[in-house]
Parts: sequence; structure tokens; C-alpha cells
Amino acid sequence: MNVKRMVMLTCLTVCILSGAILITLLCKPLFLWQLSSLDTQVLVGLTHEQVSQNYDVLLGYLLNPFQSVLAMPNIPVSAQGVFHFFEVKQLFLLNNGIFVLSLVGSILVLFCIKKYQDEAWFKGMCRIMIFLPIVIVIVLSMGFNYWFVLFHHVFFNNDAWLFNPVTDPIILILTEDFFLGCFIMVFGIVEISFIVLWWCFRKREKMYR
Repeated sequence: MNVKRMVMLTCLTVCILSGAILITLLCKPLFLWQLSSLDTQVLVGLTHEQVSQNYDVLLGYLLNPFQSVLAMPNIPVSAQGVFHFFEVKQLFLLNNGIFVLSLVGSILVLFCIKKYQDEAWFKGMCRIMIFLPIVIVIVLSMGFNYWFVLFHHVFFNNDAWLFNPVTDPIILILTEDFFLGCFIMVFGIVEISFIVLWWCFRKREKMYR
């Protein structure tokens, strides 16, 4: 298998995955949809609107590299919680940096594919990649708690992510179902992206016949 082609495919895949993660992070309707099923007055003593405002503050902290202090107006955060969100912030910023770099690389990749009329090989690989997100979502859905815990063990070398609802009530809002929805959305975007790429490569391949 051509190493150059595999590097190019990897670049496209990394761009799609990191972009899907960023889009999901910015998709507030997903959070609001999950929030609508919760009685926030009972859980944290706040209205949906207040929780939404606090979520905006949290998201702003996680995505803004120039914001160094996390201070939600109505939801307290323990020192352990602040530390965990700091670690999460580093992962998100790393993902965003990877997305920017891989996006530039992917533009060059698409240019090379067009220049050398190599759509046939990439079309075939996209057909294979289309099935991967489906398999991943099925596996995640069957035992999400296991994969959720494993994810934290892989990316964090401490147990700061194990929030106490008394000191970090945000965990009552950011439920496991919300994170499952985020994972499904990420891989849904990846799925759609590879379908679009497959269709584009297929269309261009026909132009050369």
C-alpha cells in the first residue's frame, strides 16, 4: 500500500475527526436538548436559563486560550473540579490546533488528489471509512459507561474527573447521556463527511472516463 496515500488519508481523517469534535463543542442546541429533560430547580436550584448561562461561561473558558480563570456565576466548582477543567481545556485547545494544521494539510491533499487524478483509490478508502463510525457508535451505545471510564483513564492520569455532586454540582447537569450524545454527534459528523468525500471522489472519477 502506498505510504504517501496513507499519510494523505490520515491527514483527511484527522481533520474530519478534530473538526467534528470542535463542531460538537460549539453545538449548544445539543446541550439545550439534554437540559430540557432535567429538572434543574431540583438538581441545582437554578432555572434552565441560569444553567445555560453558566454553561456558556464554562464553554468560553474551555475554548478560549486567553481565559485563565473559571468562574461560573451560579454553580460552584471545587479546586479538584477547576483542575480537571484545566486539563480538559488543554485537550480542547490541542484538538483545535490539530484541526487548524490538518485543515491546511487536507487542502493540500485534496489539491494533490485532483492534480494527479487519484480519486479512485481515495473513493475506495472512503467507502471503507464510512462503516467505521457506525461500528464505533454501536459499540459505544452497548456499554458507554465502560468506554467513558476508559477514556478518562487514557487521557487523565488522576481521578480529578470523579466529581462529588455536593462540591461540584455541574456533574448533575453534564450527565452521562449528554456525553453519549456528544460522542454520537462527533461520529455522525465523521460519517457524513466521509459520505460527502466518497460522493465527490466518485463524481470526479466519472469525469475522467
